[in-house]
Amino acid sequence: MRKVFFLAATLVSAVFFQSCKSDDNFVMPPSAEVTMVNLYTNTNVVNYAVDDRLVQTLKVGNVFEYKDYMRTRVLPGERNIQARELQGKIAEYKTPIEVNKYYSTYLGGTFTKPVYFVTQDMIAEQDKAALENKSGIRFFNVSSDDTAVTLQIDEDIVLDRFKDRVTDTQESVALNQQYDLIETKTYKFTVLGPDQEILAVSKENTTFKKGIVYTIVFYGNKDNAAKPNAIGVIGNKLN
Repeated sequence: MRKVFFLAATLVSAVFFQSCKSDDNFVMPPSAEVTMVNLYTNTNVVNYAVDDRLVQTLKVGNVFEYKDYMRTRVLPGERNIQARELQGKIAEYKTPIEVNKYYSTYLGGTFTKPVYFVTQDMIAEQDKAALENKSGIRFFNVSSDDTAVTLQIDEDIVLDRFKDRVTDTQESVALNQQYDLIETKTYKFTVLGPDQEILAVSKENTTFKKGIVYTIVFYGNKDNAAKPNAIGVIGNKLN
């Protein structure tokens, strides 16, 4: 397993349909796919809920461990996606969910200073055909260190959208949630601080594949020895 893919995916579940799964004639209603990502440094496990119903993870307590993610199905409509720990609710966000669309939630930071947002995972209409022979890329900062960071690809590539990125919020991701096209090849990632100092380097190079979109995430905390700053990569297919 490539360490740069730091997230261990659990099985896909449908958060609204557990009571129906024993029915052999059950047909999944039209829904959307939501990827839920836990990079929260305050504790090792969290729960996610949609409209106060826990997302089932097939782990004791329906927990998401640190650096876990899970893709789940959610019915369309206005949905309140919540993150919780033993101390109580960490954060929540109400968002409209549309059929056959893709979304992601990212949780980072601490209980007193959480980082939490929901994205719509999409690529520009004019880029969809080109994606067949290329990859997609975007970048988020979910560290609560209040540091403006820049994602460097290999030794010299820096996209304008990836420069001087402070900790992302629901407002900032509206400008940065769309994927940019990039060539399919093997890449190394480095996150630089305001003075071009190195804050994190990907542990292994990552090979981007045709038709797959990738989210690069800067996470962790500089003063947390157990959960220091690091880079993660999440791959997804938007069909």
